[in-house]
Amino acid sequence: LVTGVQTCALPIYFTKPSSKRGFPETSLQVFGEQFGLTGKAYPTVAQAYFDAQTDAGPDDFIFVGGSSYVVADFLKSRN
Repeated sequence: LVTGVQTCALPIYFTKPSSKRGFPETSLQVFGEQFGLTGKAYPTVAQAYFDAQTDAGPDDFIFVGGSSYVVADFLKSRN
C-alpha cells in the first residue's frame, strides 16, 4: 500500500537495475502514473542518468535512488 504520495512537477526517470529482481521500468512508469508521477522509462540506470544530466540545469540536483540495486548500478556506471 502506497500512501502519502504527492504529485511531482519534477521530471522522473523510471528505470530498473540490472538485477533480475528489478521491477520492469515500463511497469514502474504505469504504476507511478496512477499517483500523478510522470516521466520517461529507461532500460538501464546509466541511460536514465545520462538523460537526467542532459536535462538538468547548472543548479539542479539529481537524486539516484529507489533501491540499493539501482544505486549499485549507478555507482558501477560511474567507473
